[in-house]
Amino acid sequence: MKYSFYCLLLIVSLFSCNKTETEKADNQLIFGYAYPFCSGNCFVIHRLTTDALFADDCDYCKFEAIAFQKTPLPDKLHEIARKLLDQIPAVLYDLEGEKTFGCPGCADGIIYYLELERDNVKHVYKWDDKYEGMPDEVKIYFTQVVETIEQLK
Repeated sequence: MKYSFYCLLLIVSLFSCNKTETEKADNQLIFGYAYPFCSGNCFVIHRLTTDALFADDCDYCKFEAIAFQKTPLPDKLHEIARKLLDQIPAVLYDLEGEKTFGCPGCADGIIYYLELERDNVKHVYKWDDKYEGMPDEVKIYFTQVVETIEQLK
């Protein structure tokens, strides 16, 4: 009887508190900007989770392989960015794969970047500073992303 109790306790403890990778991915947002032809720190990307905000760990990375610092940014910066997690429009989850609005990176223009994941489906968005060709709901959210980026500087 005592052995059964400890086995049951072990099983319950192993499965009760763990978050899967999918759950973790659903609660994070990667966002920022890059300039394709510049010198210096041309790549500013953040990883936002419900608990912390992390800065990128490179001057220029590829969007497919972004390295992030291990130490989170100060809590006051996390509070600025935190609202973005709560305001993601459902339409952003409807488009699969990568979606580009405007001509990000053309003529050395800015590339805004947003990445989110749900149900093991990654949703990646790139847009320029003209906000053309996107639904109003998306335009409003992308404007909030850009304003948040400016507040984090």
